[in-house]
Amino acid sequence: MATRPSARWRARVDEEATEIAAGTRAPRDAFLSELFPESLLAATDKALHAFESEMDPLHDQDDGQDFEVIRRVVLALNEINEDHNGAGYETEERGAVPLHRSDLDGTRHRCPCSGSEARHQPHRDHR
Repeated sequence: MATRPSARWRARVDEEATEIAAGTRAPRDAFLSELFPESLLAATDKALHAFESEMDPLHDQDDGQDFEVIRRVVLALNEINEDHNGAGYETEERGAVPLHRSDLDGTRHRCPCSGSEARHQPHRDHR
């Protein structure tokens, strides 16, 4: 199974806190705990857990069902982002969020409909 982006973000926050405690990073140079607050990480974990749970039984199903699950996680992540004043997911973070089962099991191509891209795909309804 793929590592959730939120686990990588949490590790970066922890690493920065360790550097501050060790004196190898000045507190004024620290920003990751603000960029990735625990509320964002926990909400992201919850949304991705639901996504993974819904995708797992669809392993041998057609893509139509996949896209409905993907649509729901995109909407959930958009809501999380809005709850964090639009600062929760920047371009790099959106690219790290797995939105297709290939990122979970390595068998298929990634869905191109992450984040704001999902809202601008004219051929898919992501509302």
